[in-house]
Amino acid sequence: MLRPLLGRRLALTLTIALAFSAAGCPGPDMPPVDSGPHDAGAGDGGMMMATITICPGDATPPLASGVCEVSGTGPGLLIQADVLAPGTVYRGGQVFVDATGSIACVGCDCTGSAGAAAATHVTCPNGVLSPGLINAHEHITYQGIPRALTAERYEHRSDWRQPAPGHTHPSSPRAPNPTVNIPWAELRMVMGGATSINADV
Repeated sequence: MLRPLLGRRLALTLTIALAFSAAGCPGPDMPPVDSGPHDAGAGDGGMMMATITICPGDATPPLASGVCEVSGTGPGLLIQADVLAPGTVYRGGQVFVDATGSIACVGCDCTGSAGAAAATHVTCPNGVLSPGLINAHEHITYQGIPRALTAERYEHRSDWRQPAPGHTHPSSPRAPNPTVNIPWAELRMVMGGATSINADV
């Protein structure tokens, strides 16, 4: 079952914060600063192409300190950063998330979107805004406290999970309280950039 993590608004906020802090400065592999298609890298055989679109916001000078500055406290978020969109990188682009938590605009200029003028503005001249990731296979109930130490040597996790022939099953519980432990597993996913998981038990 595909489930959003920790609520859509919190997941979005944490993913944005993670993207800004982890990729706040352009790296040496950043494509040239001009418009047009660019090879995504030699490692993929040259099959992936990205269009680099230079937006007016690309001329915004860097902040004196930090990656982002926030102005206003209105509903919704108008974010300016280098936006990684499907097939396009908007240098100095914008994303507007309306008051309901839905992405209403992605491009060079979202200021004309309904509600954008009154929204909270987040400006990140050297920041990168990346989409959240989807974890397509996760055993969410496996989160739990470590098992007790034992003198028995296991070569593979299935040795103690099954247990395998010749092995014993550790006596300590794996997840004594899943309703408490699962949120910690979800938080671990969010901090890794995932906003949704396909959760198996």
